[in-house]
Amino acid sequence: SLDRAIQFYETNFEEHGLEPNGYSDRMTIQMFLKNNRLSRALAFKQTLEASGKTMDIPSYGSLIDYCSRRGQLGSGLMFLKECVSVHKAAPGEAAISQLRILCRQADITDEVGLADLAGEDPVEWLRHGEAHLKREYSKKGRRDVQMARNRLVQI
Repeated sequence: SLDRAIQFYETNFEEHGLEPNGYSDRMTIQMFLKNNRLSRALAFKQTLEASGKTMDIPSYGSLIDYCSRRGQLGSGLMFLKECVSVHKAAPGEAAISQLRILCRQADITDEVGLADLAGEDPVEWLRHGEAHLKREYSKKGRRDVQMARNRLVQI
């Protein structure tokens, strides 16, 4: 139950003299996101900010991934910009990859400045190679390779 988890978070840490850390905050946010409770995750985020804490980078990554997997491009970009402004770094590529796909589909990668926020797309070199540097695998295309291979066998 989500309510019991929040009650545990609010009371049991104090009972045992412990302070909730970034990991426990992230697990709580991910718990809400796995149960499709984005509004409760955002409310929890606001309570963290009201208490003077900030979310860590993987927590922002979870929010970005959740929004981008549901096609919410604006929300995902908003969380990415907030993460970069707070931590001066973007989450890992696993959290941003779906957001990159949405931006590419909407053809707004340059307008948004995604390369400035999260860095260059690591898969771009692969797309460039597939489009411009494709090798020919026909008999004509591999004739020189076959000759070199045959030459090595003869030696």
